[in-house]
Amino acid sequence: MLEGRRFALSLKDTPSMNKLLKYPNAPYPATFDPESMCPHKHGSPECDLWVIRNFCTTIFHPSSTCRIGRASDPTSVVDSRLRVHGISGLRVIDASIMRNLPSGNTNAPTIMIGEKGADMIKEDWNLK
Repeated sequence: MLEGRRFALSLKDTPSMNKLLKYPNAPYPATFDPESMCPHKHGSPECDLWVIRNFCTTIFHPSSTCRIGRASDPTSVVDSRLRVHGISGLRVIDASIMRNLPSGNTNAPTIMIGEKGADMIKEDWNLK
């Protein structure tokens, strides 16, 4: 991430990018400058790491943190009926049960997981 940040910031110094930038001499192409809030020296490795830790996030939807799988699988958290291994009465019914991040948007699969999870609860409680 550190190398990626430095590379991205170096792009603003290219002639092609300078033609597109509203403020070519600003430290960032946008009006927001996270380094201005950094307690470390501007441009230092400590400052770069501080910005990464405090301002970087994923553009992907978080998922796969409570993976579905067998209890013998150390990477799984829930079983095929979305029950948490070793804890009775607790289920996880959201995008976190996905074993891998889908290549598309997670909205439709998450809705399907919620619908299926609701059906499982109704089945377990003999509800229609």
